[in-house]
Amino acid sequence: MFVRVTHMGIRNGAWGEAMGLLRLSIIEALEAQPGFLRLMVTGDEAAGRMTVITMWQNAPPTDAVVPGLGALIAGEPESSAYPDLLDREF
Repeated sequence: MFVRVTHMGIRNGAWGEAMGLLRLSIIEALEAQPGFLRLMVTGDEAAGRMTVITMWQNAPPTDAVVPGLGALIAGEPESSAYPDLLDREF
């Protein structure tokens, strides 16, 4: 399994729109990609910081989240993909 972690700023006042895009179109785009397993989103609306975590069966394809949010992103997002080293549910 691979995990892609993307940290980004969200423009002031655009949090709701960003969450709407994630729910309505970005999840659908991710689900259409082979090997997609899971999406988690967390962040701080007041600070305008969002972290998106996607999980994949294999090395993830190109990032669908950053292009999907486009102009709602403030600054340069940081995105990295890592192999899963330890996974345990409690």
